[in-house]
Amino acid sequence: MTSIIKRLQLGLVVLIVAFFFIFLSILPVHAEENRKVVMIIIDKISLQDLNNTDLPNLQKLIRYGAIGLMNTNTGATKNASHSYLTIGAGNRAATGDWAGLAFNGSEVYLGNKAEEIYHSISGQKAQPNNLVHLGFAQMIKTCSSLQQTVIPGALGTVLNENNLKTAVIGNADASITNSPQDYMRFAVNIAINDRGVVNYGDVSSNLLEHNKEFPFGLSTNFKKMSKAYKELLNQTQFMVIETGDTARLETYWDYLLTKRIINEKTKTLKRIDKFIGQLLTTIDPKRDLILIVSPDAPKEEILQGNTLTPLLAFGKGIEPGLLISGTTHRKGIVTNLDIAPTIINFFGAKVPYYMSGQSLGSIPSQNTVPFLLKLNKQIVATSNQHGIILKTFVSLQIIMLILALLVILFSSNLPRLFLTMSQAILLGLASVPLILLFLPLLAINQLVLSFSAIVLIASLFVFITRKMARQEIDPLVILGLATSISIFIDITLGSPLMKTSLLGYDPMVGARFYGIGNEYSGVLLGSSILGTTALLQRFPLKKKELFWLISFFFLAIIFVCASPKLGTDVGGTITSIISFSIVYLRIKGKKVNYKVLITIITSVFILLALTIYWDVGNGGSGNTHIGRAASLVEQGGWQTAQQIIQRKLATNWRLIRYTIWTRVLLTSLVALAILFFRPIGVVRRIIQNYPYLSSGFVGILVASIVGLAVNDSGVVQAATTILYGVFPLVYLVVEERRRRK
Repeated sequence: MTSIIKRLQLGLVVLIVAFFFIFLSILPVHAEENRKVVMIIIDKISLQDLNNTDLPNLQKLIRYGAIGLMNTNTGATKNASHSYLTIGAGNRAATGDWAGLAFNGSEVYLGNKAEEIYHSISGQKAQPNNLVHLGFAQMIKTCSSLQQTVIPGALGTVLNENNLKTAVIGNADASITNSPQDYMRFAVNIAINDRGVVNYGDVSSNLLEHNKEFPFGLSTNFKKMSKAYKELLNQTQFMVIETGDTARLETYWDYLLTKRIINEKTKTLKRIDKFIGQLLTTIDPKRDLILIVSPDAPKEEILQGNTLTPLLAFGKGIEPGLLISGTTHRKGIVTNLDIAPTIINFFGAKVPYYMSGQSLGSIPSQNTVPFLLKLNKQIVATSNQHGIILKTFVSLQIIMLILALLVILFSSNLPRLFLTMSQAILLGLASVPLILLFLPLLAINQLVLSFSAIVLIASLFVFITRKMARQEIDPLVILGLATSISIFIDITLGSPLMKTSLLGYDPMVGARFYGIGNEYSGVLLGSSILGTTALLQRFPLKKKELFWLISFFFLAIIFVCASPKLGTDVGGTITSIISFSIVYLRIKGKKVNYKVLITIITSVFILLALTIYWDVGNGGSGNTHIGRAASLVEQGGWQTAQQIIQRKLATNWRLIRYTIWTRVLLTSLVALAILFFRPIGVVRRIIQNYPYLSSGFVGILVASIVGLAVNDSGVVQAATTILYGVFPLVYLVVEERRRRK
């Protein structure tokens, strides 16, 4: 019996020891348990503001952390109130005029405690140590009118659901009109949960001080801020700190001399830098994460066309260098949508499907600030020139089409020189997209010089092309192939030229950051059809070899349009499959009937399904628009799909109504209609004389129609595609009239 008892005792000891070690193994490491994210808001600053050796602590964070330029788009205009909420929602959000009305629960507003007002608005009670947002209901209603799922308080909600506590300290309150708009406690919008509440914090005027040296006498008391921070440090995992004074200076912009603002901003940044130095002593970079965020650009930068702001990350998971994200696929360029997913992933929680951004990462890089300053300068120069040059180009297209039609209609009364000049101008204008692709290589930042360079290069292109031509169709062969092959090569290299082209995409607009945009998608499809069919027309005796070459080229273009690695252009993929199929069947002399159309449409669906599978992979969220859209629909259901469709239709309709590209498309269609009737029989003769090229014209028209239908900016793609059908056709009609002289 004694031996049995001893064995039982020994077994019990072993069991206790085993349970002890098992318990230890499942406990998180102490550092992991107490990991924190501290977000420091220094609003209304530019990258240049941080490039200052008098800010040693910020310089340290830049040196040992990762920095990038942040797109500040929102669900409405670009301003601070919308931007703060966008950061917390992880999607482009919008607020109302109560966006800054957040308070400590015990604070008094309009004679009542804020927690009591909150209860009367929401019907819910807040804890005494909570922060409450009195404008939360207004924000929910404003965001519900947006054409996508935007959840105010999404970040705070996810953190709270994972037992992580949030806090906000500091404010940017102004002291001008004593109205609700003077309460600028937008930082609360980042950390609130879906009840409009933050767990802890202090955003009251107690953290301010009367400062005779600061404009209007009210500034942040950083000693009190530091004390509040230390009191809350061990109670929270995510804390937002609003430094405030840089935003106050911006509020006073209209009332102060510019020199005064600049001097005070320099002093303010030094005070903030000293405060950050104190915070750094409490942070473990092997465990914690610091984010330095400027939600909105300063007015002096906005006036110059720059709305990008600096974003700095330092700590666990961040290697020194440049910030990157799956949203942009651009080195050193990220968005305000990427911040919330980064924080959620940092804590190991699941990012909600309705958040549009992707987690921030970093890549090693030297001299990050000089690189970003140069990149920012280039982006601003491109953005400022973009609208003017494109409007000029489009306007000239319209004018030239009208003039060319008049020349054709009245050619019998005009000298031959007029017809020759018309052809030269048509060819020159058609070469502009190709020129705009390579123009960034000249690094021109002035509008006049850009215009001059475009005109000069277009003139050289026309001169060289016409000198090389042995037949009237040769310039069209060169134009089509040179343009399409150049774009194709650029895409396969990661679009280095397209990213900086005036016909490419603008990181400040933020509609697209990578892959092929609608403008160049249309150019690629139109020029490739023109170039290949014109080449076949030029060398009809080599048609057997050329059929194989054209097939390969068409398949290669479909691949680069569909490939997630290159940025998947869904509209371009659909359009290319349909239009290329029509062209190929026509040049092969095969009829296009309903069975063929069903086969083509089936091929489209199969390829899109394969593309989605490739992009999303094993349960991922996708690296491109199509992959993320598929994930959204999978998680959000039919309602999400409906929102995506409605948003794209609304975008297309808005562009059709207001963009100048619509006028180009309409002018082109009118020109085609006129040419089919006047001069009588001229188009019929061209179709007879150029059968392969005529098949290309049909394919380009099909590509324009399909592109208009399947793209959210379809009118842009349709207009750039049809350029390569209408201009060459008019060119050949003018040539036909010129021969008759």
